[in-house]
Amino acid sequence: MNTLFQRNTLCNTTMVALALSLAVGCVETIEPELQPVDIMTYPVIEGSAEAIGLLDLVNDESTTFDVLDDDVPLDRRAAGNIVAHRDGGDRLWGTSDDDLFESVEELDSVRWVGTRTIQRIGEYAANAGWIPEGDDLLGTWDRVQFTVNEATNTLELVNSSDYGDLDIELGLNRRAATSIVNAQPVVSIAQLAGLYYVGRSALETLKHQAQLDAEREPCAPAIASAGFEAANALSTLLSLSSADETPWAEVAAFSTSSCEGWSNNEGDAEAFTQALWDTTFQVGWSDLNSDSRAAGGFVPGGFQFLDMLEDALLAIDESIEDGSWDSGSSDEGELLYASRYELAEELSLDIAEHPEAFLEQHLYLDMAECSETAVALYDTRTGFMLLIHEFSRC
Repeated sequence: MNTLFQRNTLCNTTMVALALSLAVGCVETIEPELQPVDIMTYPVIEGSAEAIGLLDLVNDESTTFDVLDDDVPLDRRAAGNIVAHRDGGDRLWGTSDDDLFESVEELDSVRWVGTRTIQRIGEYAANAGWIPEGDDLLGTWDRVQFTVNEATNTLELVNSSDYGDLDIELGLNRRAATSIVNAQPVVSIAQLAGLYYVGRSALETLKHQAQLDAEREPCAPAIASAGFEAANALSTLLSLSSADETPWAEVAAFSTSSCEGWSNNEGDAEAFTQALWDTTFQVGWSDLNSDSRAAGGFVPGGFQFLDMLEDALLAIDESIEDGSWDSGSSDEGELLYASRYELAEELSLDIAEHPEAFLEQHLYLDMAECSETAVALYDTRTGFMLLIHEFSRC
């Protein structure tokens, strides 16, 4: 960490004849524009494209004192010290005593260099095209080369994987898998390569898998209505028992198809969520901002679904208790009400026996003073899905 001070020292020396001694009084002032700074406040990640481009700039022969002083521009003392550090004692670039900068931290250690200096160099490097991007080579770690895109894809894979993905699915050494999970989020390939037991083999494996993931066709889930008598019957009962035009909720059944392993892939899961949302609500996912929509993650089991199913039965009973509906007012209503528990049991599928076979997701729509909510139950064995959609409450 580098602390930057400009000290102007004013010294007054007074000879005291009787004591024959020398007294020196000093007063220190700090120029306001050169206050102490902290490298950690500047967002340059070691090993990132920004850091590498910045270092390439200051290490290049064409980056002279005049470039740093006039074009960037830096304080002339910082510019001079950077060039002196880089070129070594003979003040010549490209000779044996050169000391090129290997990290942003090393650059920060130079006298008169601080956060503001590094920020200015970074901005100049970006504007002048020094920052690598896309398929430009980012660097080589443990003899494995990475372009910027390859590094980005590899870090996405690393940070979205759990221990099982790394150890079992990808076959990394368990010690490498453990060190990666403990370090998440990993912010650069440099950091990744420096982790315990992450060497050439692990880097090649991660890079290869990340490339396969990047080349894979985007997941396009399909959700279509499916006939399920119990769902239709309970929806009809909810409609009959409602005093409003809109029933408390409806129950629907769907058949679904998606990419293999979609629930374990962040992008595929998000695509499924959006398709499910657009199937459920009249207002599409893309038509809403994040303040108006919320979707929980896919969680194992089916207990949120069962809770909402129980709430639906309670809503029907409340309609009878408050006198807004008489189950005996029609033959259909009387028959459906009498079979409500059998319908609920049929809709419960085999959650109790095999909760591990199900995923469920909670969706919530908030539009001004009105809100809607839904819970989807997905059978991972068949792709069959049930949905309870509680309608707008204002």
